Amino acid sequence: MRKSTRTLGRKSVRNSIRKTTAATRVILDSLEQRRLLAANLWVNDNWVETVNNGSTVGVVEAGDTVEPAVGDFFTGGIPGAGTLTFGVDAFATIPDAVLPAVSGDTISVISGTYTAGTNVNKSVTLRGAQHGVDARTRSATESVIASAGGTALSANGIVLDGFTIQGQTGAGAPGFGFALYMVPGSHGRQVLNNIVQSNGTGIALANTGASQAVLQYNKFADNTSGGAAAGHGIYSDQSTAGGAVSNVLIDNNSFTNTAYTLDSWAIGFSNTNAASPNTAITISHNTVSNHGRGMYLYNTDSSSVSYNDFILPATMGTDARYGVGLFDGNDNVTVNNNNVHGGRRGVYIANDFGGVSTGTVID
Repeated sequence: MRKSTRTLGRKSVRNSIRKTTAATRVILDSLEQRRLLAANLWVNDNWVETVNNGSTVGVVEAGDTVEPAVGDFFTGGIPGAGTLTFGVDAFATIPDAVLPAVSGDTISVISGTYTAGTNVNKSVTLRGAQHGVDARTRSATESVIASAGGTALSANGIVLDGFTIQGQTGAGAPGFGFALYMVPGSHGRQVLNNIVQSNGTGIALANTGASQAVLQYNKFADNTSGGAAAGHGIYSDQSTAGGAVSNVLIDNNSFTNTAYTLDSWAIGFSNTNAASPNTAITISHNTVSNHGRGMYLYNTDSSSVSYNDFILPATMGTDARYGVGLFDGNDNVTVNNNNVHGGRRGVYIANDFGGVSTGTVID
């Protein structure tokens, strides 16, 4: 009888284990199926647990049903109650959402402040709370990326839309001295409707040319806090870009500083390799104010600078204030229909390193 009782006891324990394991598989299978179907992943720094599927009630854990807190904001509306599962389609940080994402996914980041450094290495769309809203004129609740190490964009076709990006101070990974670092070797990235402010340097630009890189409807302000390229809103050279840059549109952005800053440049293409020039760069409809210099090009061919507005200090000094600087090896560049207010020079042409420019049209 005792043997029979022990045997029944062991069977009961085994059956219980089997049932528990089966139930766990059902939960995991369910989570995996939901992930495979998800095209939109959500990030929030303030999730509220609505259904506890984890181990602790009131603590947001993997598998819990969650919803945004009262007061959270996202253009177009935030998800309703009971629709998101933490760890499946809801995450607390941007890197946590990028990790399971696949190409074509959208990562929507609800208003809040996000400090984790991120390498976006998938061809995804990241939407901030103000996606689709022109950054030059808005004053609203933001999704703030405040990473001291910056953010890297290291895949083709990434779209970054509707964030405030600020507080970059470090020179290490992932941004390597830039608030946004376009990692060399990729193409077709788009930076749209972002406020890029209070960083050492704004964006390190790179594009192989296979598809156009687009920087549009952004506001750049006070990116002067230090670093090798400090003072630039957008910067590129053959080192940061991994070679020449090609097929880029920089359009309808504003560049400003709270106070006039002599050593600041809205845009700088500092490619000193004459054998491998930048090509097909279009810079148009931008506004530059409170900068000592507007923008400059080195070794850039078949490109245009058009319909930009440069508002420079009226006081004339001995420094090299200018709207557009063309330095060394710029061939077949068109500079036309720009307005330059104040400053010492509208268009400044010089051969800093002895390079010869040909075919330049200034109108």
